[in-house]
Amino acid sequence: MEMNVTREELYMSERNIDISDMQCWVFRMAQKRWGKSPVECAAIFEKNDVLGFISRCYDMLHLSSYEKAFYQFVKSPAYEDLFDYSTGLWREGPEYLRERFLERR
Repeated sequence: MEMNVTREELYMSERNIDISDMQCWVFRMAQKRWGKSPVECAAIFEKNDVLGFISRCYDMLHLSSYEKAFYQFVKSPAYEDLFDYSTGLWREGPEYLRERFLERR
């Protein structure tokens, strides 16, 4: 089977490489900080669409260092609300979390 794929389709853009790098870095930082296994950390990230959040907010987040970006989110009121189950933020979805983060930072 022959595939007709352009060179551009084979390679990630520089921006997408940067986003993937940031996602990996934040994952490793979260895993270390939370003391979770990769599987446990992946479940948390998937449930809360953290990788999607990073991708959508990349233009804002990449202006600061990765460590600063991670701690900026972890120290934000939105992060506190996310883990305060009485707020119900955890069930609202990634777009609402993003809006909450941007509003309250």
